[in-house]
Amino acid sequence: MAKGTGKLFEEEIQTSSAEQRIWFFRVRDVNPMAIKPGYKTAENPYDSLIYYDGHLFPTELKSTKGKSLPFKNIKDHQIESLIKSNTYDRRIIPGFIINFSDLNRAFFLQIDDFMEYMEHAKDNQKTCRGFSVNDKSLTLDYCEGIGIEITGHKKKVKMRWYVNELCKNIINKYK
Repeated sequence: MAKGTGKLFEEEIQTSSAEQRIWFFRVRDVNPMAIKPGYKTAENPYDSLIYYDGHLFPTELKSTKGKSLPFKNIKDHQIESLIKSNTYDRRIIPGFIINFSDLNRAFFLQIDDFMEYMEHAKDNQKTCRGFSVNDKSLTLDYCEGIGIEITGHKKKVKMRWYVNELCKNIINKYK
């Protein structure tokens, strides 16, 4: 069975982290087909935890083929979990890692920056920090301007992402 773009991206980040000797924990999704009918499972708070240089990064990984990430692809409990993670120690820096798969580009967007954009979208404001706001999706333009791009290069088939550089850049920006 072919892997979806999102699962492939998660695998690329995990493999890249291991190659760079960065601790990465991928929270496993429960296969709904393996659950008895009517049985409810707990929702995962986010996709992964990355630990680097005394800092913990709870991350939700998202992939999109276009130049924007539809809000409908982000679950409320994921946002709430990242917000809650942000209330602890300043060495915990939660956010989204958003893959624009057709462009082979990815960005880290810290949860506060994401929430600021969301508030502007909900209030039907046209801009947020000088970037255009779409009321139905998070734009590539905003990620380019506010987020931190993850350097990557295409190997034969898959991408190698420089997670070590990303972590250093996040720490420098948010500590």
